[in-house]
Amino acid sequence: MNSCEWTSLRSALAHFVRYRGKTQSQQHIRPIHWYVASRLVVEGGFHPDEIVPRPPFRVRGSRSRQALVHDPALGGTGERTVYGGLKTKDVDVVVTDQRFVYGAPDLRHVTARNEWANDSSAFSAAVLNDLDYGPRIDDR
Repeated sequence: MNSCEWTSLRSALAHFVRYRGKTQSQQHIRPIHWYVASRLVVEGGFHPDEIVPRPPFRVRGSRSRQALVHDPALGGTGERTVYGGLKTKDVDVVVTDQRFVYGAPDLRHVTARNEWANDSSAFSAAVLNDLDYGPRIDDR
């Protein structure tokens, strides 16, 4: 249970509540981080390479038609150190692409969130039925 998995909120919270190990190890909270990271991809439209811990997804296709593939082997670990002012903080879930859509509309083609093809293989996964959110689908 070291790399990011695609999990439901129900499953992540069940692990959190039932965990019997030491809480200093952070093992009790990791599934919640995985839930958030995966949701940022599926519902939020962020590329999985932009998120730490790295969600277990691969993106296929061109920029105009991207499909999301569930690939458990790509799930990653870790956290990021974020700098703010003169202090640093280790943050459990971090997205690293800057979004300037409103401040710089000329960059919209670079900074816009992804919309996944409705026939993406990730959306046929059994876990999709247990999710409490929907995927960001390109309905073109």
